[in-house]
Amino acid sequence: GADTDVGPGATECNCPTGSDWNKYVETCEPPSCDTYVDCPASANYVACVEHLCKEYTPVEYIQSSGSQYINTAFYPTTNSKIDIKFMYTELSSGTYTGIFGSNGSTTQVEGFRLSGISSRTTYIFGTDWEKDSNSNGFPRVAANTIYTYTMDKNSVSLNSWSRQDPWNNPTISTAYETIIFGRRVQGSANLGLSKSRIFYCKLWTNGSLVRDFRPAYDENNKAGMYDNVSHTMFYDANGGNFTYPAP
Repeated sequence: GADTDVGPGATECNCPTGSDWNKYVETCEPPSCDTYVDCPASANYVACVEHLCKEYTPVEYIQSSGSQYINTAFYPTTNSKIDIKFMYTELSSGTYTGIFGSNGSTTQVEGFRLSGISSRTTYIFGTDWEKDSNSNGFPRVAANTIYTYTMDKNSVSLNSWSRQDPWNNPTISTAYETIIFGRRVQGSANLGLSKSRIFYCKLWTNGSLVRDFRPAYDENNKAGMYDNVSHTMFYDANGGNFTYPAP
């Protein structure tokens, strides 16, 4: 598209006609390149009028100090899948903390979770006792190492390690919402919140992408995860703030 002069107090952009500005914007300046823009459906996207839009600036990751977490509002089922890139910045020797988690009414039933301590990492999918790095041949996660983890009912992988058909009973039907930066055992969100970084998180159910979380911060420098599916910013459920690197 051509540059469009939208008048006094607005901005000039070189944006393709018909772009969906509720998605990731790469070609529009100002306000900036690499900005998430969340606009009303009636906004003139080609004009890129600044005052119509709330801007979210992407960053490489957001980091929790052990008191923040995000409620994804995602209820896992047997046909759910997760793909997440993360790093623990610290692991306790005795208190289990999670990267993500959802459980039913008992400690292990209806699990959808990755958590651990410095000497042991636990993996759960379905109504099955947890798999771990000490007795089931699963890898141990170390602090200050970046991992990419994927999991569904048929397979699990952590960086270059993978396993097919790893679960004894991969059935999930009554789990609570999944949180990230924590493990959520027995419905409690404020349990096992981790000191960690998350670089992205994707969640599927029945083959459909339901959440596509990307770390970002808003115009008030408040950080969270911007969901490219719902075009919504998810902030710390405890009301605090995450830290983040310079964009």
